Amino acid sequence: MLQPNLSLVVTIMEYPIFIKFFLSIQEEMNNVDTNGDGISDYYNELIKSGKLVLNNGSKELAGTDFNVDKDGKPSDDYDGDGLKNGEELQIKKDTKNGQVYLIMKSDPKII
Repeated sequence: MLQPNLSLVVTIMEYPIFIKFFLSIQEEMNNVDTNGDGISDYYNELIKSGKLVLNNGSKELAGTDFNVDKDGKPSDDYDGDGLKNGEELQIKKDTKNGQVYLIMKSDPKII
């Protein structure tokens, strides 16, 4: 079994250009939106796991996979009301403390 050369990894990570490169790859991966609903797959997973909550602290959307509809079929509109999930939920980042949270414009689980 190959053993990673940790000294090489540490040396590479000491250079800002490599850090910037790795962060840009991570940011790009965080922006992938396979169903085109306006909520990235990264944030969808955080919502589903209950780690990304509403601005009032509610975890009522935990367990919901917004990459599919209520029947589990791939969709950009969970509740089938004609509004994409990203039109019903907005992801906000507090510029003061960096906290990310959801604002519910309309309930994406009810028509």
